[in-house]
Amino acid sequence: MVRVGIAASRRVKGGLRRVARAVERVNGVDAVVYADDRVDAGVRVVRCEDPGSRMVADLLDGELDAAVRGAVPAACVKELVERLGVGFTGRSTVLERDGGFTLLTPVGIDEGWEVGELVRLGELAVDFCRRLGVEEPRVAVVSSGRLEDVGRHPRVDEWLAVGELAARLLRERGLRAEHVGILVERAVDRDVLLFTGGVLGNLAFRALSLVAGFRSHGAPVLSALSEGLVFVDTSRAQRSSGYARALRLAARLAGG
Repeated sequence: MVRVGIAASRRVKGGLRRVARAVERVNGVDAVVYADDRVDAGVRVVRCEDPGSRMVADLLDGELDAAVRGAVPAACVKELVERLGVGFTGRSTVLERDGGFTLLTPVGIDEGWEVGELVRLGELAVDFCRRLGVEEPRVAVVSSGRLEDVGRHPRVDEWLAVGELAARLLRERGLRAEHVGILVERAVDRDVLLFTGGVLGNLAFRALSLVAGFRSHGAPVLSALSEGLVFVDTSRAQRSSGYARALRLAARLAGG
């Protein structure tokens, strides 16, 4: 049974209660709650002043097979990336759809702006999908215009060119990638939606999940996954059901 940590803090309103309920929902996982206050969760609880930081330390030391951010500030994600010495988080979002899931990346507004980083994110996203059993993941590169819109605005031309280049470079690496321009509705059934900039990815996540109701399973940190560490980011305001889905995803990525 894989051991998965999840953090919670009394400084996040309702966080301790929501994390405790999430742990109760998940079977077949050796869950460990990191908390700065008492938690009645029926599992092992590690009491500490900074739950997120302690959980990251235990993940790096091999005490955990995987970790979920839970109801704590995002500083622990930054700490993980800095300690690994990687240049970006590769924050992504796993959305449930009929018949499977779709990984949206990047969703951090400061990521994916350079073609090289974008291509690397595409490669890491494909590796993620393969870990979940998808043999030949399909990647849709999403930019900011129809392909026939070239010439309408210099900035649109630039974004379209980036999308075309990213898709071509991914295909040269043997991956199934297509640039679909702005037509995300044509590509929502693909395994990966790769956006030419994290602002687009963040907007798409909010539209699909927070507005349209696609269920989120958390945001795996792809840069950590490439280093052999499973860390699933979540919002501190997530419901207990969302934390439970993130715990199941983390366990699955860790081989559980």
